[in-house]
Amino acid sequence: MIDQYRSAAGVLLAMHMFDLYCGHKNYHFQRNANGKPIIKSDTPFAFNLSHSGQWIAGVASIERMIIGIDIEEIKPVPGWLMKDSNIFTHDERRWLFESECPTERFYTLWTAKESCLKAMGTGLVDELHKITIDNTRKFIRNKLENTIYHFIPYDEIPQYKLTVSAHQPISPSPVTYVSQSDLFDVPS
Repeated sequence: MIDQYRSAAGVLLAMHMFDLYCGHKNYHFQRNANGKPIIKSDTPFAFNLSHSGQWIAGVASIERMIIGIDIEEIKPVPGWLMKDSNIFTHDERRWLFESECPTERFYTLWTAKESCLKAMGTGLVDELHKITIDNTRKFIRNKLENTIYHFIPYDEIPQYKLTVSAHQPISPSPVTYVSQSDLFDVPS
């Protein structure tokens, strides 16, 4: 039931973003070849959604941009998962364990990788180590597609990691918080 609520809220968030950026309601939802939801309209519009815990996050672009977003609630992570060579490269694991807070770094890496996969529209894959994070220069080498994605981590929500990625350079934008009443168009 909670996932159904989040899915419905996600659709409403996508509709809200479209109306906010494009100013009209002439569009319809469909899915691309990989099953990723998209909005078809005369206006170029791309969006992506993610949810975790109490949050639903969305990113939108009115430029023809391939974008993805992932939000994750920070929870304890089993040590074996942090050491998994199918998920993280040797350099990523080293960066992870150099930290005083490896769990937070785990989610920094995880949300960057997953936001890239969501931008691609593929969902999780078995070979996450083929998506390598350069945390210094803020880009992702995607060896699955032989492409580069750029990412921006956001740390504004306590106990959550959120990352946006795109196939071209992106600039940090302020996060806009939308209330449930805005999504459900409930008068105050």
